[in-house]
Amino acid sequence: MDHFPENFARRRALRGIGALAVGTTVGLSGCCLLKPCPIDCVNSPDINLPTGPLTIDAHCHIFNGTDIPVMDFVGKVLVGEASPLGPAAMAVGALLQGLAWSLAPSGNVELQTLRELSPQLAACTAEQAKIEVISQLRRNAYAAGTASLKTAAATSPLYLPFIVEKQSKFLVPDMQTRLQVEALEIIDKLPATIPDLDKDAPEPLDMLSGDRSVMGVIKFILQNFQYRYVNIQQYLRTFNVPGVRTVDLLMPSMVDYSWWISKGKTTGTTLETQVKVMEQLSIMTGGRMHGFVPFCPLREVAFGKGESATSSFALVQGALDEHGFIGVKLYPPMGFAALGNQHIQDAEPDFWKRCWLPEWVQNTPDLGRLLDGALRRLYGYCEEHGVPVMAHTGLSNGPSMAFKNLAGSRYWACVLKEFPRLRINFGHFGDTSIVKDQRAGFSLAEAFAKEMNPSGPGEFAYADAGFFTEVISDQAELKADLQKLYDLTAQKGSASLANRFLYGTDWEMSLTASSIGSYLSDFMKLFKELEELPSLRDETATTLSNKFFGDNAVRYAGLSRGGKTRLRLQTFYDKHGVKPPAWLLKVDDRFG
Repeated sequence: MDHFPENFARRRALRGIGALAVGTTVGLSGCCLLKPCPIDCVNSPDINLPTGPLTIDAHCHIFNGTDIPVMDFVGKVLVGEASPLGPAAMAVGALLQGLAWSLAPSGNVELQTLRELSPQLAACTAEQAKIEVISQLRRNAYAAGTASLKTAAATSPLYLPFIVEKQSKFLVPDMQTRLQVEALEIIDKLPATIPDLDKDAPEPLDMLSGDRSVMGVIKFILQNFQYRYVNIQQYLRTFNVPGVRTVDLLMPSMVDYSWWISKGKTTGTTLETQVKVMEQLSIMTGGRMHGFVPFCPLREVAFGKGESATSSFALVQGALDEHGFIGVKLYPPMGFAALGNQHIQDAEPDFWKRCWLPEWVQNTPDLGRLLDGALRRLYGYCEEHGVPVMAHTGLSNGPSMAFKNLAGSRYWACVLKEFPRLRINFGHFGDTSIVKDQRAGFSLAEAFAKEMNPSGPGEFAYADAGFFTEVISDQAELKADLQKLYDLTAQKGSASLANRFLYGTDWEMSLTASSIGSYLSDFMKLFKELEELPSLRDETATTLSNKFFGDNAVRYAGLSRGGKTRLRLQTFYDKHGVKPPAWLLKVDDRFG
């Protein structure tokens, strides 16, 4: 059950909103989270390029703070051991815990709001371009998020030291304290409403963890108070090079963390409602967005033991068959290996005896066997029906290092041995950084590349560039490492990295990076330089860029004519009266 006061929220969201307002067409790229930014019609020329190159984002997220167990995610993952967001997240961790996430629009609120707005959205023409009604939703959500952030800051035990520091102006030697002061100062200066800003707030002087900043974390927090439809619109303006390349298809992933970090507690927006929201977003964007539904093997085990009322496998089947989803998302670092869990428990019987897990989990002597059984059922179904799977393969975003290590390539080697035709995308390519940690990131990527083969196990194995923010901060190093990986796999034919590497942003997580608005254009620049290298020059009509930004994703997901995913989506379009989207027309033009 959703816990948001629906009628109040909907009245607040729609208060003062009249009809459509025509705005001027402005070619604007970059993040517009903290400034006035018009919301486009689905068919606005600002965010569409029908004659441009095919572009697909294989790794992104469209969620808000009611879609995940946010308090437990913050406490156990976001600011826990080896935080994925670095010192900046640690600096604002105490503030995150005090936020009123219930102010974010729940799934039921968004569904009702979208139903009421659908006539205006449908009537919006390309000539009108902008739609004020959605802009008002964005402003209302921003105001709620900012108010909650300011309240959390004012009631935080960090606030008094912040005031003292501001008055005394003494130099704080401790980095953590300095970052906390910096975060509080930024929050203190945030305008209460978006119209008070005419440009992005300045970034803090100090960049953290190479490409993460306190401002980036605060932007991420505020984004999670937004409507999901607004998040899509802001995505399309952020990752957009007007007149050159725009994203034709987003494939955002849902997540299911509840049994691993919240002992099965229901999220503010249930998974079933999230699926319905994603379905509606797919319809209202004209097929420009289709999701990946999460599969949690622990939820499936819980269902089999009578501990959960919902089946993860049933959720997957329904989302794929009825609600316009493309594939399935797995998150091994939450606490399970892709396969081989029984061997893990045999070697270490107490492996799942963790204080944050439910007692029944800790006391199940054959948990590993049950997890493997649930996963095998999923893989068999996906292999038979041509369903693409995307897995988080970075050693990150887990409640402990032992669990994070479960994302490794050796477990996926076991999967592909049993299910050789499984369509799998190794999300993050083993790490979000392949140039750091004394080349550890490169070694992880190399290990996953070895699982890609022209036939047999790994015939449909791919990897993506989700959260490869080094394209912004360390482009020369990233280019050098990608060249090495391309060269190492050049003799593998259809399994060479040139044919298996996918574009991905990891939006909304990538909001935490500095200058994320240049992510797409920087990757375009990097691949243009790679294409000029003699060893990577392709004499065919399909360039390295075309493969990376679109063609490889078509093959991975089965989006060309006759593909099983394509047939499912066509049935969905026919059912809901969705015209063929731009990505489909481009695919047919390229692949026949």
